[in-house]
Amino acid sequence: MKKQFLILVLFLTATYNLNAQKAINLLTYNIRYENKDDKNDLWTNRREEMVDQIKKYKIDILCAQEDLESQAKFLEEGTKLKGTLNERTRGKTGFYNGIYYNEKKFKLLTEGHFFLNESTDTVGKGWDAAGFRFARWVKFYDKKNKNEFYIFNTHFDHKGVVARNQSAKLMLKKIAEIAGNAPIILTGDLNAKPTTNPIKTLKTLLKDSREASLSSPLGPQGTFNGFNLERTLDTRIDYIFVNDKVTVNTYEVLAEKTKNGGYISDHLPIRVNLNINK
Repeated sequence: MKKQFLILVLFLTATYNLNAQKAINLLTYNIRYENKDDKNDLWTNRREEMVDQIKKYKIDILCAQEDLESQAKFLEEGTKLKGTLNERTRGKTGFYNGIYYNEKKFKLLTEGHFFLNESTDTVGKGWDAAGFRFARWVKFYDKKNKNEFYIFNTHFDHKGVVARNQSAKLMLKKIAEIAGNAPIILTGDLNAKPTTNPIKTLKTLLKDSREASLSSPLGPQGTFNGFNLERTLDTRIDYIFVNDKVTVNTYEVLAEKTKNGGYISDHLPIRVNLNINK
C-alpha cells in the first residue's frame, strides 16, 4: 500500500511539474476540403462549429489537412490563430497542410516544406500515389517556456501502398536532416492503420502519442467516420507522433457533432496536451 501511494505521489508531482511549464494544447484535424457534393455536410454548414470546437479546447497549435485557401482564411479569422500559409506548396491539390499557432505564445523561427516523391523538392506524384502530397514543417520558439521545437504536418496518399511506405521512410530521413536531435512533433492523416508498415516504420524512431500518453486515452479509438453516423469508430488513420524530448500528458479523439447531429468533419480530430522537455 505504501509503495502504491509513493508511486501515485511521484506521478502527481511529475505531472504538476510538467504542467507548471505551461503545457501546449495541440490539435491535428483533417477538416475535409470544401466539396460542393457533400450535401448536408457542406463546409458552410460545418465551419462555424469547427471554429467553436477549436476555441472551446483552447487550442494553441492546429495542424490541418485538406485546408483549401478559403478554408484556411476562415480558420485564421475565426480562431485567431496565425496560419503558415505564405508558401504556395499546394501543387495541384490546392491544400495547405497549414500549421496554425497562437502568436502570443509562439514565435515562428523558420519554416519549409518537401514533397512526398523521389525528388522531394519539386511538385510531382511519388511512387504509386494518386495525388500530389507534401509535408510542411515549422520551427517554433515557445515564449513562455523559452525552448524551441519542430512540428511536421503531412497527409499521406490514400491509394498508393508503395507511396505510403516510402513516405514514412522519407519523413524520418527529412526529420533527421531538418530537426536533428531537437524536440519533434509529427502530425497528419497518414491513411494507414496502426498495424501497417508506414506506422511501424515511424515507430522505429518516434512514439505514437496515444501509446505514450501519461493518462489513459479518451474518446473512440478510430478517427475516420466518413460522415456516416452508423459507422463504427474503429478506423484509426490520423496520428500525432513525438520523440523522447516531448511528454504527452493527455490524448483524446473528439467525437463531437454539429447542432444538426452530423459530424464536424469526415475525420475526428486528435487533441493532445504536451510538454517540451528541457
